[in-house]
Amino acid sequence: MSDNPATVKASPPAPTKPFKVHLDPGHGGEDQGEEANGLVEAELNRNLAFFLGQLLTQRGYEVSVGPQTAADGSKFPNSERVALANRTGSVLLVLHENGGGGSYSMIEYMADNPQSAGLAGFVQKRFQELFKDLVSDVRLNVLQRGERGGILLEGAKHSAVLLEPLFLDNPKHAAWAKDHNNRAALGTAIADALDDLAKSAA
Repeated sequence: MSDNPATVKASPPAPTKPFKVHLDPGHGGEDQGEEANGLVEAELNRNLAFFLGQLLTQRGYEVSVGPQTAADGSKFPNSERVALANRTGSVLLVLHENGGGGSYSMIEYMADNPQSAGLAGFVQKRFQELFKDLVSDVRLNVLQRGERGGILLEGAKHSAVLLEPLFLDNPKHAAWAKDHNNRAALGTAIADALDDLAKSAA
C-alpha cells in the first residue's frame, strides 16, 4: 500500500453504541494476498474477521461480514465490497495485512471521508499500545481517489478505514502473527477502538 503517512487530528463522528459494523476481510478466490513465512494473508484476514465479529456481537454491536469469494470461486469484487457496508448503514473496517519488508503498522482512510479520521485515530492509539515493542511506528495515511488502496474505501457513506497491522514478510512480524493469542489481542484492540469511538460520542 502507499507509503505516504500523514498526521491528522482525530475528529470523531457521532455514532451511538451499539452501532453497525461491517467487516471486509481482504482478498479471496484466486487472490490470496501476501504469502510469506508460512502465512497467507487471506486466511489471516478471514480468521480475524470471524473472531472480531464474535467479539463485537458480544459487546452489543450489530455486525456483518462480507464475503471474500464470489459464487464462481473468484475473488469477491472490490466494487461491491463498500456497497455492502453502505446498504447496511455500517462503519466499515477493511482487514488486510502488508508486504514489502516494512517495519511499521498502517491505518488508511480517504481524504474525502474526513469523518473516518476519528476512528483511524482511535485505532492508531490502540495499535501503539499493542505493538509498542514490535513495530517502528503506527502510521496514519490519508488516501486520495485513484491512489492505491483507495479502491477498497471509495464511496463509503460512513466511517471507513483500511487496517494493515503487520508485514507478513517481516520475520519479526510474522512470528508475532503466528501466535493465536496475539491475533486475539489484535482483534480485541480493534474492538476497543470502536468502543473508544462510541464513548467519545456519548
